[in-house]
Amino acid sequence: MNAIRYAELNNRLFERIMAECGYTTFTTFFGDLSTAEFVSGEKGVRETYRSVIKNWMGDIKYITEFYMALNHKIWQHYAYHNGKSQPLIQMDFDTLAHVYNELWEDCENKIMAKYENDKKALDYFFRVTD
Repeated sequence: MNAIRYAELNNRLFERIMAECGYTTFTTFFGDLSTAEFVSGEKGVRETYRSVIKNWMGDIKYITEFYMALNHKIWQHYAYHNGKSQPLIQMDFDTLAHVYNELWEDCENKIMAKYENDKKALDYFFRVTD
């Protein structure tokens, strides 16, 4: 399997899970994270995180979807690590689950700080992530 196929399959999974929750995805963030983990593991995930935070923190809709992608990545790698789900490729799932958890918490803190005085943005964030 190559990185593009891996990202495509992961992105479809994310789209399907989000659709089951009544949410329609509109970014490629989940696929971007999948590509990063496939190509360069933790380093690639961290680089992708920094890039998204830098470029999309100013848009509550985009950063909310990224936050949800990070959350699902925690679940995905935790499930792989514990044998609850069959992985598409072999990688260090335990490390990636912890990395994604760290980044997810950091992303939430950044969102709360950035939008603390923007009720409309936080209303959107909480409504979508609830």
